[in-house]
Amino acid sequence: MIKKETLLRFINKYTLGDTIKSVNWKTVIAEKALKSRGELEAKTFIMDVTLTGFEEFSEDVRIPIASTQKVKALLSPLKTKSQYH
Repeated sequence: MIKKETLLRFINKYTLGDTIKSVNWKTVIAEKALKSRGELEAKTFIMDVTLTGFEEFSEDVRIPIASTQKVKALLSPLKTKSQYH
């Protein structure tokens, strides 16, 4: 199972200080990877970020993320590794 901290680190890398708010996530099972692709609204900058070692899905999936802030809000109630006893 992927850790909350790992997913948040992945999100923080592709948002570039919250300048990129919507992206597409794509799982690539053959590569054991979760990939994101996003661009600035002016389309002057396109970025790709890959999280390796991702095995949470059993097939390739594409997930459009319209609001990264909402995804982060959904993750906030989850416990971090240090909160487990």
